[in-house]
Amino acid sequence: MFRRDRMQFWLILWGEFLGQGLFAFMNINIINAISNVNSSPGAKIIYTSIFYSLSMFINISYGREFTGGVYNPAVVFFRLFRRTDRYTLSICLLYWCSEFSGGVIGCLAGTSADI
Repeated sequence: MFRRDRMQFWLILWGEFLGQGLFAFMNINIINAISNVNSSPGAKIIYTSIFYSLSMFINISYGREFTGGVYNPAVVFFRLFRRTDRYTLSICLLYWCSEFSGGVIGCLAGTSADI
């Protein structure tokens, strides 16, 4: 049982890594695509906020089944002090490292992609 829980935890961290990576990748490409559109600055802000929300919705709706859909370091920090379902500091650090590294990899992939 312990080995199964450990494997599930690493899958959760992998899911957090992929979710943050996809989120960053999509948003970098959205910003690049919208910056090339000739429209007013207000319309660009609306387009960016719509697609930002849509990309987060896609990540949470598909990733919540096996990761819990956290994808936010502030939520992990909140769970450090929560009374029920509390995370330890080492678990929080692993979550933060996987989220941060996924975001960095996603941003690097997004800036090098020509979509």
